[in-house]
Amino acid sequence: MANMRNTAKPLTMNKTKTKGQPGTNKSRETLRMCAVCRRMLPKQELLRIVRTPDGAILADHTGRMNGRGVYLCGEASCRKPENVRKALRASFRTETLPDLGVLLSDGGDAQ
Repeated sequence: MANMRNTAKPLTMNKTKTKGQPGTNKSRETLRMCAVCRRMLPKQELLRIVRTPDGAILADHTGRMNGRGVYLCGEASCRKPENVRKALRASFRTETLPDLGVLLSDGGDAQ
């Protein structure tokens, strides 16, 4: 018998979504997951919260700050302090968090 190996590729989670014709690399859209509702959305629609290497927790409007990032979508339930606190504690593996009201209201920085 000939070699009967399964040559199908394994299913993987693609973090980019191609606009336009399949097989083209034009207009790629980077997707990220909201830490609260777990929906995949374009990166530009999400707020990134980052824990810097020195331990500060800040809102990252550029998407380029060093550190561990967590993304939040704009849904009201995903911006509730109790939901955000739970997601940040799990993602950042810490119990001490800054005042989330300041962090979420104007996207400012907190320590």
